[in-house]
Amino acid sequence: MFDHLVDSSTRPRTVKLGAHHHSAVFLIVVGVVSSVLALNIKLFFLPQPIPLQASEPKVSVALIRENTAVKMVAPLQSVSIASMDVEVKYKTAALKKLQFLLEGVYDILAIEGLTLYINNIQAGYPVTPDADGVVTYELERVYLRPGMHRVSVHISTLQDGEVVLLQSVFDPDTSFQVGDDANGSLVSMVFPYKSDEFVILEHGSLGAFVRPGVDVAAGQETATLSLYGEAEDFRLQELTFAAEQDLTGSRLDLFLNDAFITSALFDGDSAIADIDETVVRVFTGKNTHITIRGVSADEANMTLDGIHVTDVHALGLYSNAVAALNLELDLL
Repeated sequence: MFDHLVDSSTRPRTVKLGAHHHSAVFLIVVGVVSSVLALNIKLFFLPQPIPLQASEPKVSVALIRENTAVKMVAPLQSVSIASMDVEVKYKTAALKKLQFLLEGVYDILAIEGLTLYINNIQAGYPVTPDADGVVTYELERVYLRPGMHRVSVHISTLQDGEVVLLQSVFDPDTSFQVGDDANGSLVSMVFPYKSDEFVILEHGSLGAFVRPGVDVAAGQETATLSLYGEAEDFRLQELTFAAEQDLTGSRLDLFLNDAFITSALFDGDSAIADIDETVVRVFTGKNTHITIRGVSADEANMTLDGIHVTDVHALGLYSNAVAALNLELDLL
């Protein structure tokens, strides 16, 4: 039937068709299809695969933990007591409810409020635990697009009232409600389901260490006194130094970030640096570095060998209590 199209005596070869051949090709294809239909042969064409899309979003929740007790001083002022990474897949998720149990030792009346933040934006109004310690956020128009989100709960407590220990406990089946799904089938939560413990103290404490150094430009020995707070931040008030010999008239110059703070003038073998409490702040979880340089009575560079830090006094910002650190740290 197709003898006029194909010469069986010749070898197959590649033929390039120009634009003027398109009409001829179309006629050939029509002829072939017509012949196939005449022979009652059915042709089936497989469709292109269509990407499948999930009909519901999937939400994964993982609490962020330090795996250690966090020490704080009351009153708590918008302190994060539970933080989690929330991953949404496939479709935007409508978060309708978040609920957890606030365990611990505390007076419910001492809780001023618990505020929910999503990506650092407040969601809804602050709430308080019910009589059983259950904290519930009923949410409207809170939509989480596909991707990663940070969700956290911040607590504020009153000045008067007992708060000793706090821990947030989540139920992987009921703590998160997405859309109309009340049984948690759209949400999966990574174990563990508890936040770190928060231990509430009456006042904080101080820590310190010293590292010797050299001011290369001045060719002078230096020392760096590093201070840090535990449970609360402080305002530094006083540093006391002791020497192994009489250094009357000599002094220690103190610097914070290369800015002069004050001097401690020796009277015999001891010197006290009185520090304006608004100048130097000692933080929780962060070192405050104070650089110390020695100056002799005749204004020459002085070695720090044989000089010790013996006392540190600072005022707690939350407890309003003075913390005293008694030690003997060699400057060199």
